[in-house]
Amino acid sequence: MIEPMLRSCGWRQGREWYMFLNICVHMFMQYISSDFLAFSVSREIQFT
Repeated sequence: MIEPMLRSCGWRQGREWYMFLNICVHMFMQYISSDFLAFSVSREIQFT
């Protein structure tokens, strides 16, 4: 599904954009998970 879109906008450019998007998603996920962990830990401390 994604590859035809990448080819239409230039395979090389599309591939670099895809890599960039991948990195952004990865960083975002890491940020969310670490933020969630900190939130749950602080909540645990509040409850006890």
